[in-house]
Amino acid sequence: MKTYFYVFRYEQGVMTKIGQFPSIADIAFTELRGIEAGLEESDRKELGKALGLYAHGAALGGFAYLRRVFERMIDRAQQRMVDQGRAVEEFSNLKMAEKVAAVADELPSAVVSQKGVFAVLSLGLHELDEEKCRELFPLMKAVIFQMLEEEEHLRKKAKSERETAGALSKVLSSGLKPPIPQQGSTP
Repeated sequence: MKTYFYVFRYEQGVMTKIGQFPSIADIAFTELRGIEAGLEESDRKELGKALGLYAHGAALGGFAYLRRVFERMIDRAQQRMVDQGRAVEEFSNLKMAEKVAAVADELPSAVVSQKGVFAVLSLGLHELDEEKCRELFPLMKAVIFQMLEEEEHLRKKAKSERETAGALSKVLSSGLKPPIPQQGSTP
């Protein structure tokens, strides 16, 4: 059972909330618990800031941090391509939609299929008012969380595949040879 404490002041017929425990931000941070295990430290910190700003009524500021997390996801994909010798020329000069397309093979499918999220985050910073950002923030946060969860799944899958391939290679190089199937028999 969770207990929440709220402090109100009633004065001259007006009730005002003056405090609570846990804070709105603390309640919002519980959303990070589901995905934070695989997050990079910079993403975890900035998602926390985004949630905290939104919880305190500054959704437009939260948009800025969500956008930074999205941009880093794209940059990580580019770095993986560089590490594999497949660098994209003039990557830093490309527009975001072009960057997503250029590194699509290294991105979670959610990033590629929902690349418009960057456009919405940019609108939030440059054109939308605070009220519209507050309305859209839960959706943008959910999309970013989905993208990060899929990115973590892909990272774990790649790690598992590398470990399995390494272990199998080690077994095979130890002199153990698989049987050669005889013609007409099934393996």
